[in-house]
Amino acid sequence: GIRNSLSVFTQYAVILIGALITLRVLGLDFSGMSMVIGGLAVGMGFGLRDFASNIVGGLMLLIERPVREGDLITLGGYEGKVAHIGIRSMRVSSWDNMEVLIPNAETFNKPFTNWTHQDSIVRTVIPIKVSRADDPLMIQQLILDVLAIIPEIEGDPAPQVFLKQIDDALIEFEVRYFINVQTHTRFEVRSNVLFAITAQFQAAGVKPPIPPISIQIQDNKHDNINPFSTNE
Repeated sequence: GIRNSLSVFTQYAVILIGALITLRVLGLDFSGMSMVIGGLAVGMGFGLRDFASNIVGGLMLLIERPVREGDLITLGGYEGKVAHIGIRSMRVSSWDNMEVLIPNAETFNKPFTNWTHQDSIVRTVIPIKVSRADDPLMIQQLILDVLAIIPEIEGDPAPQVFLKQIDDALIEFEVRYFINVQTHTRFEVRSNVLFAITAQFQAAGVKPPIPPISIQIQDNKHDNINPFSTNE
């Protein structure tokens, strides 16, 4: 992260110094144009507020480094790996193998998630519902057995299965486990866990839960009509 920040700062500093030296060599004197340049700077400041905010955002990203190249982030509707952090925008490689350019100001105006800022071990939570007729302890053990045999799930911290809610017909569990998002995607592991839990329930004879159905009978009053009467 520090090397990337220094390289970006050095790149733009060399461009700026080179431009100033080139203008000086060409004989342009800015002393008499200070008022004009000041007015142009004010006008450009109003017209380029978004551009300036992106520049400031890029400088803050390079100094504070809340995001580094290679981090996995979720910003708005975009999620992927940070490929490059520039002075104006950040380039993110999405899971669809697309390069998304995100203005740096977005990282300060909107909340975002950095999955790998401290480390790459993150937690996934999955709700599981079963029928109230099933034994909760048996269901908990079946899910724990599944989590123990999936290689993508980390053993430390250990996976957990909690009984979250009991209503009239259903019992809801909350499954928690940790994975390394640098080597496995959350969606892939979640799919594997759900497939394995479904197979385990079928083998143990656990039937899918059937939510209660409310039937309302409405009594409508109609006029008495003789079905056998005919009009001639």
